[in-house]
Amino acid sequence: MAQHTYPPDEQFRFSLLKSMYDPAIQMYRDDQIVIVRERKPKASIHYLMLPHEAIDTARDLRPHHIPLLRHMLQKGNEFADEFVRPHTHYPVILGFHTIATFIRLHMHIISTDFNGPGGETSGDYREFVHRELWVEPDRAIYLLEREGRIPVNEELCRSIKLSPTEPMPCYFCKERFIYIPKLQKHLMTHEEELHRKDQAFKTDCRYCRPVPMFFKRNKRLFLSAAVAGMVVSGASIVSKMF
Repeated sequence: MAQHTYPPDEQFRFSLLKSMYDPAIQMYRDDQIVIVRERKPKASIHYLMLPHEAIDTARDLRPHHIPLLRHMLQKGNEFADEFVRPHTHYPVILGFHTIATFIRLHMHIISTDFNGPGGETSGDYREFVHRELWVEPDRAIYLLEREGRIPVNEELCRSIKLSPTEPMPCYFCKERFIYIPKLQKHLMTHEEELHRKDQAFKTDCRYCRPVPMFFKRNKRLFLSAAVAGMVVSGASIVSKMF
């Protein structure tokens, strides 16, 4: 794939390439990807996953990259299960920015409290919640299979990201805010509710084994499995009685 040429005043956009090889922030590495801590986190927990293959941004993805994206999705969820989800009550999301500041494709692994020291502007927040600015890896795979690329309306995306008056919806209740400090303060009010729901879901019954991470991400499937487990356990009890 032909790589883009960037002027000297945009060389800062290549700083992620240095981060890939910085042992101080590197968390995981295999033959296809590397995971590093975000130097300017937009949330309390924020990591980046980058491929070794030289892909500039999500707009440069093509159908032959689908196996790589599937690997990134798998490893991203495995990493989140071990290093992110156990340390936050907030949901964890994985995805790419459609309009990326830095060169080298990178997938964000981020908690949705959006209360990190790097989240200084409304644009920093909108990049993670607006559908025009954010694409999940499974949606990226779908678009590549269907359209052969990830369509991006650059003019629309930039107007959304840079708008000083476009309200920002809360990630959870959709209440809208203009100023990022008020939004961040509001997001913190959801922590107690999320903690309560998280604890209720993790509560085990005498018929169920401890909840695997796979089911934590697929709660509907977990409930079905739990019901099935109760039926099986009940049948075992009845069989012993007779």
